[in-house]
Amino acid sequence: MKNYKYKDNILEMKINNKWEKITFDGYNISGKIGEGANGIVLKVRHIITERDDAIKIWLPHKFSKTGKVSQQQYMDEIRKVAKIKNNNIVTIYDAKIIYNEIYTCVMEYIEGESLKEWIIHNYGIETRINICKKILETVLEYQTAGIIHGDLHGGNIIIDGEDNIHIIDFGTSLFGRDNQSKERESNFTIDLVKNLLGDYFIETCFEIKNYSIRDTITAKDDSRRYEPLLITKTLIHYIELVNIKLMTNKLTNNSLIIEYCINISQGIYFNINGIINELLSWNSNEIMGVFIQILYDNIYNTIFGEDVNDSEDIFYTTLFIYYEIFRKNKNKIDFVKTETQFYKFHRGSIEQPEYKEYIEKLKNYKSDLYTDYHRNLVSKIMNMDDVYEVDYNNRSILADLIQTYYGQDFILILYKIWQRTNEIWLDKNLHNRILEMSNLN
Repeated sequence: MKNYKYKDNILEMKINNKWEKITFDGYNISGKIGEGANGIVLKVRHIITERDDAIKIWLPHKFSKTGKVSQQQYMDEIRKVAKIKNNNIVTIYDAKIIYNEIYTCVMEYIEGESLKEWIIHNYGIETRINICKKILETVLEYQTAGIIHGDLHGGNIIIDGEDNIHIIDFGTSLFGRDNQSKERESNFTIDLVKNLLGDYFIETCFEIKNYSIRDTITAKDDSRRYEPLLITKTLIHYIELVNIKLMTNKLTNNSLIIEYCINISQGIYFNINGIINELLSWNSNEIMGVFIQILYDNIYNTIFGEDVNDSEDIFYTTLFIYYEIFRKNKNKIDFVKTETQFYKFHRGSIEQPEYKEYIEKLKNYKSDLYTDYHRNLVSKIMNMDDVYEVDYNNRSILADLIQTYYGQDFILILYKIWQRTNEIWLDKNLHNRILEMSNLN
């Protein structure tokens, strides 16, 4: 049963089991904009300035154990959103707790139509891509600031008369479970892009996909398992791939191929084989040799190139990932083959008996985390220069071994390394443990 009633611009709410008429100092209610599980939004007019605003009144989440809104969550999240300076995110003017228990905020009122209504007009793909880019760039900004919307559907995006987008109603992020809000963010962001791009959204180009938001998460590729921020970054680069396809009938020269490959390499959750198959649907197979080499170079440079801010961070993060890959595949690796390959290119760097000893220690250590392996080294060796030398040699051995083991498929693993690197950077606890190996944190 609802704990509010609204009729003829009069709002009543239950306070201490008694219906009370709710008023807002300085404002007259002029209409109802919308309502959801977590709140109601009213159109109001400021009595003095005669400016139209919107007021949101939060309601207790249906899973709230106390039946009340969490004041701390309300204050924390209102402050976060209020600090965002972006014309595409509705401005919060004021926030108040009235009647001791009713949580409100006054927001900018936007005249326009929802994305859900806008998309019915069936605008051309160029217009839809333009709107999609604006939405994703705005989403990326607030996600980078640590904010999750949690209810990013077509009804919560307003498009005004000049095709500017405005994201409204961050309320779900305030009261949903943290994981639940992130799961919804991942799922809804992909849905938005699918709806806007239509046939230009090729699901096989991605390693992840959407399942029903109501179903239990079981599939490994369910988008709800993955970080919303990394999904948004991937979708932004996918938009650029679609743009390139629209502007050119074929990738006719190296500069176009390079631009295409840069966007693939900077995405996180692309399916490289799916991208290649899609590319072949509008290009000749003759470009594949050049394409694969340019793609490899771009993925490698994205991870290890000169523009990387912190080489020590990359050194230890990739060492950690190499060790993960090694441990997962150690029972399938042909160590005679990998050792032979190592000495084709690294003769003299490590003596063969020493190489074998390194491999045996890596194979037989009890933990699958290199942070544990490193901690054990420190306890036994003590001298940090000597520890670094072991880390350096381990990294060289593992990098070469993994490349030999995967052979022609190594480009796929290199992209997985980039993907895992991004996931680690977002996992503050794990990233800090990795940084501790070089005292970087």
